[in-house]
This record gives sequence, structure tokens and C-alpha cells, in this order.
Amino acid sequence: MIGTLLLSYGPLVLAWAAVVYRLPVLWRPVERSGLRAHWFDHLALAVGLTFLRGPVYLAVDAAAGIPNLARLLGHASVLVACWCVQVYFVHLALSS
Repeated sequence: MIGTLLLSYGPLVLAWAAVVYRLPVLWRPVERSGLRAHWFDHLALAVGLTFLRGPVYLAVDAAAGIPNLARLLGHASVLVACWCVQVYFVHLALSS
């Protein structure tokens, strides 16, 4: 029971904890755009995991009246996270 809950909600809680933990990056100077991309990566991944969570998935689909809309939004959010990771990698490659 506990193991199932931990496996079910653990990644989601960990993703949102990373978003909150890295929040001070937004107050740093704009020259550190790679670090902002890293934070947006965490945010997009957390949003994507939230959309793909069972109760949220069903609520979004029921509210919009469009089947599988939450799946589309979740997958699009993960795609945005991948793009943010690419920006972060460019920042790492060019900063050294």
C-alpha cells in the first residue's frame, strides 16, 4: 500500500519540489538564461506529470469535453521540457 502510493505520487511530488527549490533562479540576472531554462524544464515536466495523473486527467477531459485533451497537454508539456533541456545544454557548452 505505502509502496504503491510512493511509486504513484513520488515522481510528481519530487518534480514540484524541484520547481520550488530552484525558484530563486528567477531572481538572478538575465545573463544566466541557461539556468532559467533549467527551471522552466522542471516546471514543464511537473506540469506534464500533473496532467497525466489519473484524477487530473479525468477532470481536464470532463471539464473540456474533449477526450484525451489532458494527454495531449501532458505530452506537449514534456516536449517543452525537452526543448528547455536543449537550451540548458547549449548554455553549459558555451559557458566553459
